[in-house]
Amino acid sequence: MEDKNIVLIIDDEPHAQETATGLLHREGYQLLSAESGREALERLRKNDVDVILMDVMMPEMNGFELCWYVKRQKNWQHIPIILLTALDTKEDLARGLDAGADDFLTKPIRGVELRARVRSMLRIKKQYDELQDSLKLREDLSNILIKEMRAPLSNILLGADAIRKMVDFADSIQNYGDQIYQDAYRLNGYIDDVMLMTRMKSGQLILSYTNVNIPEMITDVGQFYQKAAGLKGIELTFDFNGQGQIVSMDKILFRRMMDNLLFHVIEHSHARQIQLVIEFPESDEDDLSLRIRLIDDGETIPPEYHYRIFEISQIPSLKNMGVAQVGFGLAFCKTVVKAHGGTISLFQNAPSGSIFTVEI
Repeated sequence: MEDKNIVLIIDDEPHAQETATGLLHREGYQLLSAESGREALERLRKNDVDVILMDVMMPEMNGFELCWYVKRQKNWQHIPIILLTALDTKEDLARGLDAGADDFLTKPIRGVELRARVRSMLRIKKQYDELQDSLKLREDLSNILIKEMRAPLSNILLGADAIRKMVDFADSIQNYGDQIYQDAYRLNGYIDDVMLMTRMKSGQLILSYTNVNIPEMITDVGQFYQKAAGLKGIELTFDFNGQGQIVSMDKILFRRMMDNLLFHVIEHSHARQIQLVIEFPESDEDDLSLRIRLIDDGETIPPEYHYRIFEISQIPSLKNMGVAQVGFGLAFCKTVVKAHGGTISLFQNAPSGSIFTVEI
């Protein structure tokens, strides 16, 4: 049996409640009532309300105030609200719209108009619910697909790793094994990035902080990419400066950020040398705990793109303009660094190349 739509009627006058209930009772809705803002909030907590009819003139919390509050609660902000009011000035209308009201009815209420307005709001609510169901289904299917991709990709990684470790193979075969492994590692990294992005809440990544030995982590990442750089004829070196080498951060996310940043520079800079500089600034330097600079002598990125290449919304337009050094990887880097309260920037290197700088 199809669930009934729930309509919540909020009015401090019993007669007004009875009137609205009488006009709607033949529509087949489940009708709930509340005489105050406090009682209305209790009804909302216990029921999945589809439409709210709300009187404006109420004691304690008036309709404008209650509407404003409801529309700022994540679990309720999608519920359509029809304000019932004897006020009909433009100022009152503007105040209701500012509070988040979706529609208005002027008292005394006429049955035909009330029923039509409620049906209209229910159609809007139904469209919202169907969209949320569709998005949830898409998310579930994406998670299933990603998990299904893991198994064959793991086999590729294992096979490629075995090839590159076989001492009896010719160097050329081992190089092929290295290349397969590097590409499979990157593909596996993209899957990790997608999974990590599902940890976002209200546009922000949810971090899991631990104390991280920075030289140890950076060396581990760097040594892996030294071979990838070598396959492209690039020399990748490391330089550690300063003390305070333990930093509190989300190790998994920050490691993925470094993966993306290093791969990006190796793949797109066309450099001959890349220097990875790790600095631990003095305690009085703008409260910074870590600065990472990735310096290359490759192609110079024009200054007008220095900010835009980190913006995910800019990727399509920059690619259409022929800008090579754009992609999801740099946007992911910015998201991770920003979640740590830091910044990522790009500067020109003299006489050529670029300097990516991460500060947290």
